[in-house]
Amino acid sequence: MLFKGDGMDSPVRFVLSSCAVLSTTAVFSMLASEARAAVGAIGGFCELCAPPLSILLTACGCTEASVLLTPKLSLLASGISSLISGAVLPALLVSGILCMLAGISEKLKLFDAIKLIHKTVKWAMGLAAVIFCAVILIGGASAAVMDGVAFRSAKYAVDRLLPFGGSMVTGTVETVASVALIAKNAVGIGGILIALLIASSPLLKLAGGVFAFRIGAAVCEAFSCDGRLSAMLSGIGDTLSSMFAVCVCSAAMLVLILGAIISAGMAFF
Repeated sequence: MLFKGDGMDSPVRFVLSSCAVLSTTAVFSMLASEARAAVGAIGGFCELCAPPLSILLTACGCTEASVLLTPKLSLLASGISSLISGAVLPALLVSGILCMLAGISEKLKLFDAIKLIHKTVKWAMGLAAVIFCAVILIGGASAAVMDGVAFRSAKYAVDRLLPFGGSMVTGTVETVASVALIAKNAVGIGGILIALLIASSPLLKLAGGVFAFRIGAAVCEAFSCDGRLSAMLSGIGDTLSSMFAVCVCSAAMLVLILGAIISAGMAFF
Protein backbone atom coordinates (compact mmCIF):
# COMPACT_ATOMS: atom_id res chain seq x y z
CA MET A 1 0.00 0.00 0.00
CA LEU A 2 0.99 3.63 -0.50
CA PHE A 3 0.35 4.21 3.20
CA LYS A 4 2.55 1.35 4.36
CA GLY A 5 5.88 2.19 6.00
CA ASP A 6 8.43 0.94 8.51
CA GLY A 7 9.77 2.68 11.61
CA MET A 8 8.82 5.98 13.16
CA ASP A 9 8.02 7.63 9.82
CA SER A 10 4.91 5.46 9.31
CA PRO A 11 2.37 7.92 10.90
CA VAL A 12 3.86 10.88 9.03
CA ARG A 13 3.83 8.92 5.79
CA PHE A 14 0.21 7.96 6.36
CA VAL A 15 -0.87 11.56 7.00
CA LEU A 16 1.02 13.01 4.04
CA SER A 17 -0.14 10.29 1.68
CA SER A 18 -3.74 10.68 2.81
CA CYS A 19 -3.59 14.45 2.28
CA ALA A 20 -2.10 13.96 -1.19
CA VAL A 21 -4.80 11.47 -2.26
CA LEU A 22 -7.67 13.52 -0.81
CA SER A 23 -6.38 16.74 -2.38
CA THR A 24 -5.93 15.02 -5.72
CA THR A 25 -9.45 13.61 -5.57
CA ALA A 26 -10.99 17.00 -4.72
CA VAL A 27 -9.12 18.91 -7.43
CA PHE A 28 -9.72 16.26 -10.07
CA SER A 29 -13.46 16.13 -9.29
CA MET A 30 -13.73 19.91 -9.53
CA LEU A 31 -11.91 20.06 -12.87
CA ALA A 32 -13.94 17.15 -14.29
CA SER A 33 -17.14 19.04 -13.35
CA GLU A 34 -15.77 22.14 -15.08
CA ALA A 35 -15.11 20.14 -18.26
CA ARG A 36 -18.60 18.62 -18.23
CA ALA A 37 -20.22 22.02 -17.65
CA ALA A 38 -18.18 23.56 -20.48
CA VAL A 39 -19.22 20.90 -22.98
CA GLY A 40 -22.87 21.29 -21.94
CA ALA A 41 -22.72 25.08 -22.21
CA ILE A 42 -21.15 24.93 -25.66
CA GLY A 43 -23.79 22.47 -26.89
CA GLY A 44 -26.61 24.59 -25.46
CA PHE A 45 -25.25 27.75 -27.06
CA CYS A 46 -25.03 25.95 -30.43
CA GLU A 47 -28.72 25.03 -30.20
CA LEU A 48 -29.56 28.61 -29.18
CA CYS A 49 -27.77 30.10 -32.21
CA ALA A 50 -29.44 27.85 -34.79
CA PRO A 51 -32.91 29.49 -35.19
CA PRO A 52 -31.85 33.15 -35.74
CA LEU A 53 -28.99 32.16 -38.03
CA SER A 54 -31.34 29.95 -40.07
CA ILE A 55 -33.74 32.88 -40.56
CA LEU A 56 -30.90 35.21 -41.59
CA LEU A 57 -29.48 32.63 -44.01
CA THR A 58 -32.88 32.27 -45.68
CA ALA A 59 -33.21 36.06 -45.90
CA CYS A 60 -29.82 36.17 -47.67
CA GLY A 61 -31.07 33.70 -50.26
CA CYS A 62 -28.96 30.86 -48.88
CA THR A 63 -31.80 28.36 -48.61
CA GLU A 64 -29.63 25.28 -49.22
CA ALA A 65 -27.02 26.47 -46.74
CA SER A 66 -29.79 27.16 -44.23
CA VAL A 67 -31.08 23.60 -44.56
CA LEU A 68 -27.60 22.12 -44.22
CA LEU A 69 -25.79 24.31 -41.72
CA THR A 70 -28.34 25.16 -39.09
CA PRO A 71 -30.47 22.06 -38.47
CA LYS A 72 -28.18 19.29 -39.64
CA LEU A 73 -24.88 20.56 -38.31
CA SER A 74 -26.49 21.74 -35.08
CA LEU A 75 -27.98 18.28 -34.58
CA LEU A 76 -24.63 16.68 -35.41
CA ALA A 77 -22.80 18.99 -32.99
CA SER A 78 -25.43 18.32 -30.30
CA GLY A 79 -25.05 14.58 -30.87
CA ILE A 80 -21.29 14.78 -30.54
CA SER A 81 -21.66 16.93 -27.40
CA SER A 82 -24.04 14.32 -25.96
CA LEU A 83 -21.50 11.61 -26.81
CA ILE A 84 -18.79 13.59 -25.05
CA SER A 85 -20.93 14.27 -21.97
CA GLY A 86 -22.39 10.76 -21.78
CA ALA A 87 -19.44 8.57 -22.75
CA VAL A 88 -16.10 10.34 -23.26
CA LEU A 89 -15.95 12.42 -20.08
CA PRO A 90 -17.24 9.55 -17.86
CA ALA A 91 -14.57 7.31 -19.41
CA LEU A 92 -11.91 9.88 -18.56
CA LEU A 93 -13.36 10.16 -15.05
CA VAL A 94 -12.98 6.39 -14.69
CA SER A 95 -9.42 6.76 -15.96
CA GLY A 96 -8.65 9.28 -13.22
CA ILE A 97 -10.15 6.99 -10.57
CA LEU A 98 -8.04 4.10 -11.84
CA CYS A 99 -4.94 6.31 -11.65
CA MET A 100 -5.66 6.99 -7.98
CA LEU A 101 -6.34 3.32 -7.24
CA ALA A 102 -3.13 2.30 -8.99
CA GLY A 103 -1.23 4.86 -6.93
CA ILE A 104 -2.74 3.73 -3.64
CA SER A 105 -2.24 -0.02 -4.03
CA GLU A 106 0.83 -1.80 -5.32
CA LYS A 107 -1.22 -4.93 -6.04
CA LEU A 108 -3.50 -3.29 -8.62
CA LYS A 109 -1.94 -3.19 -12.09
CA LEU A 110 -4.20 -0.72 -13.90
CA PHE A 111 -1.94 1.37 -16.09
CA ASP A 112 -2.62 -0.70 -19.24
CA ALA A 113 -6.37 -0.19 -18.71
CA ILE A 114 -5.76 3.56 -18.31
CA LYS A 115 -3.78 3.64 -21.57
CA LEU A 116 -6.60 1.74 -23.31
CA ILE A 117 -9.17 4.31 -22.15
CA HIS A 118 -7.03 7.21 -23.37
CA LYS A 119 -6.45 5.58 -26.77
CA THR A 120 -10.16 4.83 -27.15
CA VAL A 121 -11.04 8.44 -26.35
CA LYS A 122 -8.51 9.70 -28.91
CA TRP A 123 -9.88 7.43 -31.63
CA ALA A 124 -13.49 8.37 -30.83
CA MET A 125 -12.79 12.10 -30.90
CA GLY A 126 -10.72 11.76 -34.08
CA LEU A 127 -13.53 9.88 -35.83
CA ALA A 128 -16.10 12.46 -34.70
CA ALA A 129 -13.89 15.31 -35.92
CA VAL A 130 -13.40 13.65 -39.33
CA ILE A 131 -17.15 13.14 -39.78
CA PHE A 132 -17.92 16.69 -38.70
CA CYS A 133 -15.31 18.29 -40.98
CA ALA A 134 -16.42 16.12 -43.92
CA VAL A 135 -20.03 17.26 -43.50
CA ILE A 136 -18.95 20.91 -43.35
CA LEU A 137 -16.58 20.76 -46.34
CA ILE A 138 -18.64 18.61 -48.69
CA GLY A 139 -22.09 19.87 -47.72
CA GLY A 140 -21.01 23.49 -47.44
CA ALA A 141 -19.37 23.49 -50.88
CA SER A 142 -22.39 21.89 -52.58
CA ALA A 143 -24.83 24.21 -50.79
CA ALA A 144 -22.82 27.28 -51.85
CA VAL A 145 -22.90 26.20 -55.51
CA MET A 146 -26.63 25.47 -55.47
CA ASP A 147 -27.45 28.75 -53.70
CA GLY A 148 -25.33 30.72 -56.17
CA VAL A 149 -27.00 29.12 -59.18
CA ALA A 150 -30.48 29.63 -57.72
CA PHE A 151 -29.82 33.29 -56.84
CA ARG A 152 -28.41 34.21 -60.25
CA SER A 153 -31.15 32.27 -62.06
CA ALA A 154 -33.87 34.06 -60.11
CA LYS A 155 -32.24 37.45 -60.78
CA TYR A 156 -31.97 36.71 -64.51
CA ALA A 157 -35.57 35.51 -64.70
CA VAL A 158 -36.93 38.63 -62.96
CA ASP A 159 -34.90 40.93 -65.25
CA ARG A 160 -36.25 39.21 -68.36
CA LEU A 161 -39.86 38.68 -67.27
CA LEU A 162 -40.26 42.25 -65.99
CA PRO A 163 -38.45 44.39 -68.57
CA PHE A 164 -39.58 47.72 -67.11
CA GLY A 165 -39.53 47.08 -63.34
CA GLY A 166 -37.26 44.04 -63.17
CA SER A 167 -34.10 45.95 -62.34
CA MET A 168 -35.93 47.79 -59.53
CA VAL A 169 -37.20 44.53 -58.07
CA THR A 170 -33.83 42.81 -58.24
CA GLY A 171 -32.14 45.88 -56.76
CA THR A 172 -34.56 45.86 -53.84
CA VAL A 173 -34.04 42.13 -53.30
CA GLU A 174 -30.27 42.54 -53.39
CA THR A 175 -30.47 45.39 -50.87
CA VAL A 176 -32.58 43.33 -48.46
CA ALA A 177 -30.30 40.31 -48.91
CA SER A 178 -27.21 42.47 -48.33
CA VAL A 179 -28.64 43.85 -45.09
CA ALA A 180 -29.51 40.32 -43.99
CA LEU A 181 -25.96 39.24 -44.89
CA ILE A 182 -24.47 41.98 -42.72
CA ALA A 183 -26.76 41.03 -39.83
CA LYS A 184 -25.90 37.33 -40.27
CA ASN A 185 -22.17 38.02 -40.21
CA ALA A 186 -22.54 40.24 -37.14
CA VAL A 187 -24.49 37.54 -35.32
CA GLY A 188 -21.96 34.91 -36.39
CA ILE A 189 -18.95 36.94 -35.24
CA GLY A 190 -20.70 37.73 -31.97
CA GLY A 191 -21.45 34.03 -31.54
CA ILE A 192 -17.78 33.13 -32.05
CA LEU A 193 -16.72 35.68 -29.43
CA ILE A 194 -19.32 34.38 -26.97
CA ALA A 195 -18.24 30.79 -27.64
CA LEU A 196 -14.63 31.72 -26.92
CA LEU A 197 -15.70 33.42 -23.69
CA ILE A 198 -17.72 30.36 -22.66
CA ALA A 199 -14.80 28.02 -23.29
CA SER A 200 -11.98 30.24 -22.01
CA SER A 201 -12.55 29.90 -18.25
CA PRO A 202 -12.84 26.06 -18.14
CA LEU A 203 -9.93 25.67 -20.54
CA LEU A 204 -7.71 27.91 -18.42
CA LYS A 205 -8.64 25.96 -15.30
CA LEU A 206 -7.96 22.63 -17.00
CA ALA A 207 -4.64 23.88 -18.38
CA GLY A 208 -3.67 25.08 -14.91
CA GLY A 209 -4.65 21.70 -13.47
CA VAL A 210 -2.55 19.83 -16.03
CA PHE A 211 0.44 22.07 -15.29
CA ALA A 212 0.03 21.70 -11.52
CA PHE A 213 -0.22 17.89 -11.62
CA ARG A 214 2.76 17.61 -13.97
CA ILE A 215 4.85 19.81 -11.64
CA GLY A 216 3.66 17.78 -8.65
CA ALA A 217 4.61 14.53 -10.37
CA ALA A 218 8.07 15.87 -11.19
CA VAL A 219 8.64 17.04 -7.60
CA CYS A 220 7.44 13.72 -6.13
CA GLU A 221 9.64 11.76 -8.51
CA ALA A 222 12.65 13.78 -7.44
CA PHE A 223 12.14 13.65 -3.66
CA SER A 224 9.97 10.58 -2.98
CA CYS A 225 11.35 7.10 -2.45
CA ASP A 226 8.07 5.58 -3.70
CA GLY A 227 7.31 6.19 -7.36
CA ARG A 228 3.61 5.36 -7.14
CA LEU A 229 2.57 8.82 -5.95
CA SER A 230 4.47 10.40 -8.84
CA ALA A 231 2.84 7.95 -11.29
CA MET A 232 -0.59 8.75 -9.87
CA LEU A 233 -0.12 12.50 -10.28
CA SER A 234 1.29 12.02 -13.78
CA GLY A 235 -1.69 9.84 -14.75
CA ILE A 236 -4.15 12.43 -13.43
CA GLY A 237 -2.29 15.08 -15.44
CA ASP A 238 -2.64 12.97 -18.60
CA THR A 239 -6.35 12.50 -17.92
CA LEU A 240 -6.89 16.23 -17.46
CA SER A 241 -4.91 16.83 -20.65
CA SER A 242 -7.37 14.57 -22.51
CA MET A 243 -10.29 16.49 -20.96
CA PHE A 244 -8.69 19.72 -22.14
CA ALA A 245 -8.45 18.34 -25.69
CA VAL A 246 -12.10 17.22 -25.59
CA CYS A 247 -13.26 20.70 -24.52
CA VAL A 248 -11.15 22.29 -27.27
CA CYS A 249 -12.78 19.97 -29.84
CA SER A 250 -16.25 20.95 -28.62
CA ALA A 251 -15.47 24.66 -28.88
CA ALA A 252 -13.81 24.18 -32.29
CA MET A 253 -16.94 22.49 -33.66
CA LEU A 254 -19.09 25.46 -32.66
CA VAL A 255 -16.59 27.93 -34.14
CA LEU A 256 -16.49 25.93 -37.40
CA ILE A 257 -20.28 25.97 -37.63
CA LEU A 258 -20.41 29.73 -37.09
CA GLY A 259 -17.52 30.25 -39.52
CA ALA A 260 -19.31 28.23 -42.20
CA ILE A 261 -22.48 30.27 -41.64
CA ILE A 262 -20.51 33.53 -41.91
CA SER A 263 -18.92 32.43 -45.20
CA ALA A 264 -22.27 31.27 -46.66
CA GLY A 265 -23.69 33.73 -49.19
CA MET A 266 -20.48 35.69 -49.63
CA ALA A 267 -19.80 34.24 -53.08
CA PHE A 268 -22.71 35.86 -54.91
CA PHE A 269 -22.69 39.35 -53.35
